[in-house]
Amino acid sequence: MTSPATRGRYRVEISPCAETDLEEIADVIAADSPVNAVRFIARVRKASQSLKRFPNRGELALEGIIDGHASRNLYVGNYRILYVVTGQSVWILGVRHKHRLPLVFNQ
Repeated sequence: MTSPATRGRYRVEISPCAETDLEEIADVIAADSPVNAVRFIARVRKASQSLKRFPNRGELALEGIIDGHASRNLYVGNYRILYVVTGQSVWILGVRHKHRLPLVFNQ
């Protein structure tokens, strides 16, 4: 049985690949403005955590089905957070500029 505090909440997990994406994005932005880099990464992390309450709100992603789960996008500025929902978890798989080609996963 779930408590009222946890009912309807999902756990958000950020993959190592997504962490690497965030580091690379921060480096690019920081070349012009370190302050903006910190702010943007904070926005992405906050948006990712917002999926705890409404994980299926993102649109279906071009990556399609990944390990039996529909991939979804949540946009933050010109970047998209690529994720899947599995059980009570949201797995952040990557963070990419919206004009980059879709990620390819080995099935």
